[in-house]
Amino acid sequence: MPTRLWINEQPPFPPLPLRRPATVQFEASAAGNRRTIVIEALLINSPASQYAGLGFSFVPRENGVLSVSYPSKNTGVIASFPDSLAGRFDRVHVGTADNYLRDVLLALEASPTADRPVGSLTVSHMLCGELGSSPFMFQRLTRTLLTTLRMTEADLTEARVVQVLRST
Repeated sequence: MPTRLWINEQPPFPPLPLRRPATVQFEASAAGNRRTIVIEALLINSPASQYAGLGFSFVPRENGVLSVSYPSKNTGVIASFPDSLAGRFDRVHVGTADNYLRDVLLALEASPTADRPVGSLTVSHMLCGELGSSPFMFQRLTRTLLTTLRMTEADLTEARVVQVLRST
């Protein structure tokens, strides 16, 4: 599965605008580590492929909840991203689509309390393909990102993240 990972660094596309973010809270009990992590993944299945890019910024807190901030409305297309993994197969843009943002929130809600880190999480980056993005891929990336927030620095390698992505 072709995958790219940015850990505590800015990927080659802009973050989502968060002028007036919406916020939702979930009960949480896991320890998490401060970081920003962005994953871009392309799942190649014949005859169709699935694509998504998603990033979270996380700051641990000690309040027993995971507070999630995200764009309060569909951002639309912020920029195109022709250098995406789906490059020649799909037209990829930076920005949110309501249905995919909803899928991220549904995956967060469906995750067990013990898997949710306690702190403040911002949905910081999102890449959507016009053809290949799907609710499945955004939910899969959400579960993977939650796992990475709980990993130690030593465990947080690209190989380990791809292993987690494949198992979710």
